[in-house]
Amino acid sequence: MKSKLVKYGSQEEQQQQLGQPLACSAYGCGLIGTLSAGTTGEGKFYCRFHFGVKPNKNDQITLRIHQNDKLRNIFDMCTNPEKFFKGNDKTTFFDLADKKVSELQFGLVF
Repeated sequence: MKSKLVKYGSQEEQQQQLGQPLACSAYGCGLIGTLSAGTTGEGKFYCRFHFGVKPNKNDQITLRIHQNDKLRNIFDMCTNPEKFFKGNDKTTFFDLADKKVSELQFGLVF
């Protein structure tokens, strides 16, 4: 019996096969769209900041996302250092991440 399952390659190929965009549907956002109110995959996908918000607030949220880009990058580096840093024989990626995050923290102006 032949299997009806289809094997997809990368995440981009999966998204293209399903007709879902990778980016948030809010204009200018640029983050990955991971949340949708639809259950069939045909609805618009939004990032965690734009999902469930009234459309008239989208521009303000997008502006805040871009204003806090450095802070989001630091958060991503702290939660997934292996995606940003490669260790070597002398140093682990945790050590490299700690050093970089410390440098970036002191460079932030609130």
